[in-house]
Amino acid sequence: MQVTPVEITHDITGLRLYKCSVTPFTLKVVAFGYQFCRSQGKDMAKRVSKAEKELTGWVFMLALIVGGPFYLFDKMNKSIGWQIPAAVIAGIFLLLIIIAWAKKRARLKYLREKYQDEHIVQNILQKRIWTGQSSEQLIDSLGQPAATDHKFLKTKTRVIWKYRHQGANRYGLRITVENDQVTGWDSKSG
Repeated sequence: MQVTPVEITHDITGLRLYKCSVTPFTLKVVAFGYQFCRSQGKDMAKRVSKAEKELTGWVFMLALIVGGPFYLFDKMNKSIGWQIPAAVIAGIFLLLIIIAWAKKRARLKYLREKYQDEHIVQNILQKRIWTGQSSEQLIDSLGQPAATDHKFLKTKTRVIWKYRHQGANRYGLRITVENDQVTGWDSKSG
């Protein structure tokens, strides 16, 4: 038998309770790490599981994160109008855009000073891989690899740099680097 949840307000505490699907006489409230049940006139309390506590915490945090700014904006709107909060929000967005632009300019300047070749700098900024690329250029282009495999041969050192981890020893991109120069790569789409 499935009973749809029905909202009931408790007379003394004013808490909203919901009938659960066990019996029509059972009411449950989850609060402060305990689950309070009233079943057939008996008060019972049992501990709430860790998962229920975490879910309650996440719901509370989500309500604060989403509801807090709306509440503050509403209060400021009622007291000083919407123009000042809107100007502050626009200023914050403008500041974030300026910071991102400055970081991009600083990276471009750093790469131009380091490599002195505009073609190499543009390839690095576009995250390209090419044969003959140095390991330092590869790090500047794609960042540090997720994993590496080393093979030491008589005349050279072969290292497989792995990017885009997809599972147990599965990677979307494997780049072969011999003697600190890119010699080939294997890219799997997906």
